Parts: sequence; structure tokens; C-alpha cells
Amino acid sequence: MIDTHCHLTMMDADGAVSEAISSGVDRIITIGTDWKDSLEVKKLTERFQGVYGTVGIHPHESKRFAPRDVERFLGILGGRIVALGEVGLDFYKNYSPREYQIPLFEAFVSAAAEGGVPLVVHTRSAQDKTLEILSPYKGKVKGVIHCFSGNLEFARKVLDLGFYISFAGNITYNENRAKELLGFVPMDMLLLETDAPFLTPIPLRGKKNRPAYIKHTYNFVSRITRVGFEELERRIDENASSLFGI
Repeated sequence: MIDTHCHLTMMDADGAVSEAISSGVDRIITIGTDWKDSLEVKKLTERFQGVYGTVGIHPHESKRFAPRDVERFLGILGGRIVALGEVGLDFYKNYSPREYQIPLFEAFVSAAAEGGVPLVVHTRSAQDKTLEILSPYKGKVKGVIHCFSGNLEFARKVLDLGFYISFAGNITYNENRAKELLGFVPMDMLLLETDAPFLTPIPLRGKKNRPAYIKHTYNFVSRITRVGFEELERRIDENASSLFGI
């Protein structure tokens, strides 16, 4: 199993990695959310064999940075740093004003296209603007919409851009929605994640999430899609390898 999106810097990394390995998770992608966090992510990828990372600025942190800062993040790509992210737009919380979020996201998308680097995209209550920014780069940039929270129409447009769709533990909260979305997203464009320490899947909802808990999301998706657990593991592995080169 692979957990394609979590935040090891927000937990005891040693314990989380050890526990994940014991649960059958052989690869973890830990996500950077600002400059300091991204440097810590890089250290973790150098310390743990099966840990990969991304570097970027979460939209909540946008007000502390400028588009020119993207160059710094490009400078720490390489090794087991496999993507830029998470980057994007969050018009739900608005912890950073939109006038900071938008140009920074645009700069990351442009940099990803120019460098051939995958993007890990956060979008919440900002679907139209996210599509507006990504659409001119169709065929020029690849990536994933992490922790997908949209509807079928948004999913269709995301897939049309060639982006993968990733579901976190919250896909287990509403079975009807899960059936609709999982019945629509092609198996070769699907990723799974924990987003730990957030969005703990049922049956552990209420606890802080851990990479090891990804197995519950795999179990749920396997049941809903009627794809065997081992086959689902294989397909998600293939998709993660295709996108991130791991």
C-alpha cells in the first residue's frame, strides 16, 4: 500500500513510519506546506527509505510569500522530493486573501509546466478559479487534486485536464456520495491518501489520523468498487508510480 498524501511533520514521524510499515504501507508521500515545513519534509525523505515528499506553499500560508519565492522550492526538488505541493486555492477558510493565493498558485503551475514537475493541488470552494488557472496548461502539466471534495461535473473537468483524483478518509463518511464518485472516476486515474493527521477514515473517525490507517480507506474503496484489495493496491501503486515516478 501507498499513502499518497500525509503530513509526517505534524506527528511523531518515527512512530508513524514504523506503524505504517507494520500495517503493510511500504511508501508514504509527506507533503510540504511552507518553506520551513518543506525543508523538514526533505530531511524526512533523506532519513526514511520509503518516504517521499513534496514541497510547496499551502494556500493558507500564501500571505507570507510572493510568486518569486517559487524559485526557492524548485531549488530543493530532487532525490525523493517528487512534486510541488500542496499548492492551490482555499476560498472556504480564506486564511490568506485571494489576492495572495491566486498569483502564487499561478506561479507554481507555471513552474511545474516549465520543469515537468507534478503538482499536488488543494482546492476548496474555489473550483472555478482552479480550473481557470489549470486549463491553459492542459497537456503541459500533470498532477492530482488531493482530498477531492467536488461533484461529478468538477471530477469530469479535472479528468479532462489529465489530473488524477485522490480520495482521503472522508470518502468513507458518505456511502452514497462514495458510490457516485468511485463509480465515475476511472481506476487508472484514482489515488488514495490519508491527509493524516486529518480526516480519519471510518471506523477510526474521531482519532488523529495516521498513515497506517490508509488500509481502512483501501478496504472501503475495495468494497464499493468491487475491486479486490490486492488488485486495488496494484492499481494505486501503478498510478502513483506513473504520476510521481516512484
